[in-house]
Amino acid sequence: MKCYILGSLSREKEMEKLKNYLSNLSTCVIRCVEKDDNAPYNELISKCFDNIVWADIIIVFKNKDNELGFSSMYEVEFAKRMGKVILYADIDNEEGTNNEWSSR
Repeated sequence: MKCYILGSLSREKEMEKLKNYLSNLSTCVIRCVEKDDNAPYNELISKCFDNIVWADIIIVFKNKDNELGFSSMYEVEFAKRMGKVILYADIDNEEGTNNEWSSR
């Protein structure tokens, strides 16, 4: 199984924690959105779309206000059009505990 974790970089710590957990499962290959202040924005978008095409499952982290940012909205819409399974991480506390998964 190939998973791509995307979403608000305000949740970078929680995304990395999930990536490390899933990477320990022998059947998972995980990629995660990464901050790169030196890359042009269009390259970051292209890399994200390439990762969506590559992945079987997309895991989405909303921002701390429990909303999708504009970039994440585009990425999720692209994943939907590609027919990808999309799971939303439900984070409800400062420690980033994953309490629930929802598919939409």
